[in-house]
Amino acid sequence: MRKIAFIPARGGSRSIPLKNIKNLAGHPLIYYVLKAAEESKVIDEIVVATENEKIKSVVSEMNFSKVKIFNRSLQTAQENSPTIDVVQEYLQKSDVKSEDYLFLIQATSPLLQAKDIDGIFKKMLDDKCDTAITCARSKRYYWNDNGYSLNFYWTDELNEKHHLYQKRTRRQEMKGCLLENGAIHLTTVASLIKNKDFVVEPCSVYEMDATTAVEIDEPIDWMFVETIMSNTKE
Repeated sequence: MRKIAFIPARGGSRSIPLKNIKNLAGHPLIYYVLKAAEESKVIDEIVVATENEKIKSVVSEMNFSKVKIFNRSLQTAQENSPTIDVVQEYLQKSDVKSEDYLFLIQATSPLLQAKDIDGIFKKMLDDKCDTAITCARSKRYYWNDNGYSLNFYWTDELNEKHHLYQKRTRRQEMKGCLLENGAIHLTTVASLIKNKDFVVEPCSVYEMDATTAVEIDEPIDWMFVETIMSNTKE
């Protein structure tokens, strides 16, 4: 039984060119998740799936002992290519077994730490689930485009769900809800082969720090994370 960290790293990014190896607070973006996976007590192997020669070179120069490069095809490295496509390509071309575990880790989550990788694995085993996701807690009120609240309160009079402004609690007292932050999707390989999906409900949920709610997709995300990291010791 192996625990494999799988990190997709396309060379193409319209919003931030070569985003995965762009310098962030002194290191290429992908360095941070590689470091977390390298320091994890449960990860046996780290697979970086890329079609880009420059990314391959930068990753190789980091000399992480667990890292292997998977040469993904151009077909699975397009702008609109679903992540599941490159994962299935890897499953078909590697010696991965059904009893193994696959941690899909996104390079765009540089605040990920080794303790989170170890923690989500333990949580999934404790919960006896086949899949798990990382989340960050959000204490906000949500509404849809039609003007209806996504935060409901029961009213005994009508036995219906309504948003009652007078029943709002202070943000500090809210339990909030869990927002998927995209850092890790964990699954058994057996479940992945059977369901062709990373999430099967009910799944295990591992809560990370609220600052991890942001994923680096746009330049403003980059600025936000860089500010957080500049005020945090590595």
